[in-house]
Amino acid sequence: MSYDKETYMKRYREENREHINQQRRDYMKRWREENPEEAKSRKATDHQKHKEKRLLKQKKYRERNPGVMEKWKVENKERVLENRRRYNNANPDKQRVWRQNRRSRLKANGGQISHDEWKTKKEQYGGKCAYCGENGDRLTMDHVTPIISGGPPEIDNIVPACLSCNMSKGTKLVEEWGRIRSLPIYGQSG
Repeated sequence: MSYDKETYMKRYREENREHINQQRRDYMKRWREENPEEAKSRKATDHQKHKEKRLLKQKKYRERNPGVMEKWKVENKERVLENRRRYNNANPDKQRVWRQNRRSRLKANGGQISHDEWKTKKEQYGGKCAYCGENGDRLTMDHVTPIISGGPPEIDNIVPACLSCNMSKGTKLVEEWGRIRSLPIYGQSG
């Protein structure tokens, strides 16, 4: 029986599909190990390029299989916690915004602060504490008028503060706390 080359190759691929796929997987694994930076770059590019398609596919899967993610999270609790820890450590600002919004929700004050609003607010203060002017990567959100005193949980009532100033100020108003500390308020003009 004679075959033309195209028919032969098609038949060969069908009969050896698993073997061919395993060879591809092995080759790609070696390539990723030998070219880690290029592999990372390509993965990030593809990830972003196909983001909407991927998210839609995930949404459809969850609709067809309700409860699958919850079950997976229960079965893989340690992995979920480790992923969350890694994300939180890599994104401390986003974590602070999330915590602040959660605190506001729990106190039923409403108000939501986005990560972009917080980033802009820090830029307005030059990445420094609004009270003492200290530079810091770990600036916290301080409510100028504390929530407990009726201050709104909105970006206009929030300034970046170093942990020391924020903890020291606590639930005091800025004017009262400033007199106690005898500090000129860095972010105020006049």
